[in-house]
Amino acid sequence: MAPQNVKKVSEDLGVKEQDVEFMASRLSASDSSLNAPLASDGDMERQDLLEDFGPSPEEATIETRDAATYKKWVSKALETLNEREQYIISERRLSEEKATLGALGENLGISKERVRQIEQRAMEKLKTSLKNVRGELVY
Repeated sequence: MAPQNVKKVSEDLGVKEQDVEFMASRLSASDSSLNAPLASDGDMERQDLLEDFGPSPEEATIETRDAATYKKWVSKALETLNEREQYIISERRLSEEKATLGALGENLGISKERVRQIEQRAMEKLKTSLKNVRGELVY
């Protein structure tokens, strides 16, 4: 890239001229395959040097198993709540679109303060139940 072009691009982008030159050299270089061997013996390829940031198969299995276990615990704990408590917890804590206390109060024909009290009592029940359920369902 011509020096005047480097200067113009660096000014336009608000970066150092050195950075523009570096990127120009990177962009003008030829592509190389990740399957290209690193040495003449061909035992190792470029892709072998890439780091995999995803979970290992063991970690993925543990995560899936743990998620299933947690789901069992929560389902079992929710069973300890009455229908109204389950409805409030479901709408306030478990749904993507969280319902407001006022909206739930209107639906249930009670004040939003009463909804808050029921929700608080239900959460305490869930905490207690989860402590008990966790002990029962440990694998």
